[in-house]
Amino acid sequence: MSPKNANGRLNPQLREELPKAYKQGQLDALCGLYSIINACRMMCKSPEIDKRISGWELFNFLVEALDKHRKAAEVMCYGIGNKDHLKCLKVARKYLLGKHGLLLEYKRPFRNSTAPTVSQAFTMVGQHLELPGTGALLDFKTASYQHWTVISSIKKREVQFYDSTGIRSRPFGDFQILRQSNNKLKRKMAFFKSGLILLQVTKLE
Repeated sequence: MSPKNANGRLNPQLREELPKAYKQGQLDALCGLYSIINACRMMCKSPEIDKRISGWELFNFLVEALDKHRKAAEVMCYGIGNKDHLKCLKVARKYLLGKHGLLLEYKRPFRNSTAPTVSQAFTMVGQHLELPGTGALLDFKTASYQHWTVISSIKKREVQFYDSTGIRSRPFGDFQILRQSNNKLKRKMAFFKSGLILLQVTKLE
């Protein structure tokens, strides 16, 4: 199968050839770390990158970084906040650069703009994921839990996941974007615009 379609974009069917995502245990709240590791594995699987990274090694780096700030136990039991999650992305960036010669870049596309509609947000994600070496992270909440996951592709108004708990896909209609922390949940899943992060890895020349 060609890695690119007629328009020169990454063929989305290649996402189906990914290895199985690493899964969380039944008691830990480490979805934030798993999302970073799974995203890095997914991006490095891109034909243009074609690097195999050690999930265990990256996990070790992330846990050691949290432990330096005495956050490992807190994150393991209660989950990770945005600030510590960004710190872990910086650790992953350092790991990929030093170990594999890859540059990890990440951004929150709507951080300084008016909140988009769900369709606008996921359409942008889909366009981003057509590029080589890309991934996206999403921090969403439901009525009973909050969870970091990896978006692998957007297909026919459905969000496809590469997830540590086994979530496969959800339609756009299941989501809402929260404007304020006290907004009521009106859909099955909701997220703040700051909870969407676009990633890309590139080889250094």
